[in-house]
Amino acid sequence: MNKSLQLELYKEFINAYKTAQREYNFESKIFIRMLGDYGPYKTAKRLTNQLEWQKRYEKLAFLGRTDLTVEYIILQDKYSTYFSDRQINNAKEKIRQASQIVGHKY
Repeated sequence: MNKSLQLELYKEFINAYKTAQREYNFESKIFIRMLGDYGPYKTAKRLTNQLEWQKRYEKLAFLGRTDLTVEYIILQDKYSTYFSDRQINNAKEKIRQASQIVGHKY
């Protein structure tokens, strides 16, 4: 993934994070630290390597806002080609599971 696209991905992650913060008082210092330590691409790879939900993903899922998650963002065509089939499938499955929650919007 080139630097320009990584910067775009970073901005999308930060915008989603700020929206969750503003609208739901959402905090995830671990996510922000991961972005700083690994950058957006490696952070997304780490978060989608496993099918298990992280605590903060769970909170957004129960709020009906998977549109504010790393998983949702990386499924966009401009990013998805940079991730493995496993990571894409895990992201889709997490969103599918979340969509089963009553009141989920996305």
